Amino acid sequence: MKKISYFSYKGGAGRSSIAYNTIPYLAKKLNATPKRPILVFDLDLDSAGLTFLLKKNGADIESYSLQDALASNFSKVLNHPSRIDIAHHAIFQHCIPVGKCFGLDNDSNSAILFVPTKRDEGLNRESNSNFAIGGVEENRFKDIIRACEQFDFAGVIFDTPAGNQATAQWALELSDTVATCMRITYQFRIGTEEFLNNKLRNFSEKKFVIIPNAVPIDDIKIDGMSVSYDSIKKLIVDAFGEIEINNNKVDLTMVGMDKDFFGVNEVKRFKIQEDILFKIAPEKLSDDEKKAIVAYKLIVDCLASE
Repeated sequence: MKKISYFSYKGGAGRSSIAYNTIPYLAKKLNATPKRPILVFDLDLDSAGLTFLLKKNGADIESYSLQDALASNFSKVLNHPSRIDIAHHAIFQHCIPVGKCFGLDNDSNSAILFVPTKRDEGLNRESNSNFAIGGVEENRFKDIIRACEQFDFAGVIFDTPAGNQATAQWALELSDTVATCMRITYQFRIGTEEFLNNKLRNFSEKKFVIIPNAVPIDDIKIDGMSVSYDSIKKLIVDAFGEIEINNNKVDLTMVGMDKDFFGVNEVKRFKIQEDILFKIAPEKLSDDEKKAIVAYKLIVDCLASE
């Protein structure tokens, strides 16, 4: 079972929009079906980006949430997966089918299940305590992921908050692959490099796919001089290519060194409204959107490979 986190060191990287646009390709790549689905979590309690996007796309996000899933102890139910199926499981029966939101047909709607989050609501509602590393909620969350493995899910996808928030740390610990989203600005490059150098000491055998996002498609001049994207690529490759800690792997495919692309290009539509480009009729796609789709497919190849 693939366990994939969409993560960014700081907010504003476009992490949720990348997840939003790559999930349909991941579902196909991982051969997701209603009997072997993908489970998607929105773990960002502050911003709830993926929850907002799927609500706009018609998902019933009010009927269940991450907070609901972690509100009670259900460990006894998880110990006997052979006695029940997904549709009758204490947790999975409540997860929201969103396959149609990602362009799948009615029969495949439950091939992608979603657990939204209730924005700004703590995980332990009875005591009003906040979530914590090593707390009871984290253990219950890990129980759910173990149940996904027992039921042979095709994958679990985590849309995390930025930085060191607890749910991001839960996801990073559990994931085998991390879509590490960043802008190409100085603060993102340096901050992401420092974050990985510190964090990778706590992990081993994980793959971090570096994904520059919203790379400008127009020429940029600074102090009268045109910016060389090749020089920015080299800065990223030189910085991240030297990170070798605990057998973790840093995948720089999406940087596009010596290639004619650089991460995911800026999509003008997203300045006003994020959409799933996969669902838009080809004749209505602009050139920047067509280029981004090519990048999204390449991201999925990186995330799904060993």
